[in-house]
Amino acid sequence: MPPATPPLPLILLVEDNPDLRALALDLLEMSGYQVVGADGLGTAIAAFEQAQPDLVLTDVKFPAGSGLALLAHIRAHPARSSTPVMLMSGEREQAGAIMGADGFVQKPFDVEALLTSVAELIARHCATASIEAKTAC
Repeated sequence: MPPATPPLPLILLVEDNPDLRALALDLLEMSGYQVVGADGLGTAIAAFEQAQPDLVLTDVKFPAGSGLALLAHIRAHPARSSTPVMLMSGEREQAGAIMGADGFVQKPFDVEALLTSVAELIARHCATASIEAKTAC
């Protein structure tokens, strides 16, 4: 019996712009990740609780809530507070508001820079998770 294939890392992608969400989702899936999409704070929190992602990639601003509110929810979560969070924004001044986030990407994003940052954060998270849980991410 061949060895079981480990599950692909799971990313929660939160973006209210449907075109940008679809583009980023396709890019991430083509790069070998599972992706769950959400369009706002409520759907993002529900997806975070249910899917237990290895990384959250979220816009800073959306109509009902914000990526910063999602970040605060994640950092307060008793079991998942160390989940890496990367914020995305089209506004440069938002870069100063990423206290507690693990990364930031400027929109419109450079595809290679985004994928490199995502891979680095997931690798770091999975290494920590496998040490703590004695399993692969």
